[in-house]
Amino acid sequence: MENISTSYNLNIKFIFAGMLLTSCSGWSVMGYSLDESQEDKLKVLSTITDKEGVEHFYNGNIQSGENWCYNHSQYEIVEIK
Repeated sequence: MENISTSYNLNIKFIFAGMLLTSCSGWSVMGYSLDESQEDKLKVLSTITDKEGVEHFYNGNIQSGENWCYNHSQYEIVEIK
């Protein structure tokens, strides 16, 4: 009887270890990841019109330096004054 319970405990340990290792990729609820990088997701598009009247759409906070313009599909250098 003791041999069967040891085998049973060993199988449970392997199942638990497998579940633990496969869940290390992060938290999720019903298949939706809760800890994905927020930089890859659109938050709010900020719109800027330059002095030539051209509109530029940037994701979230605009920083001095290179920002991705969704209107032109390229990085653009922005200078905040």
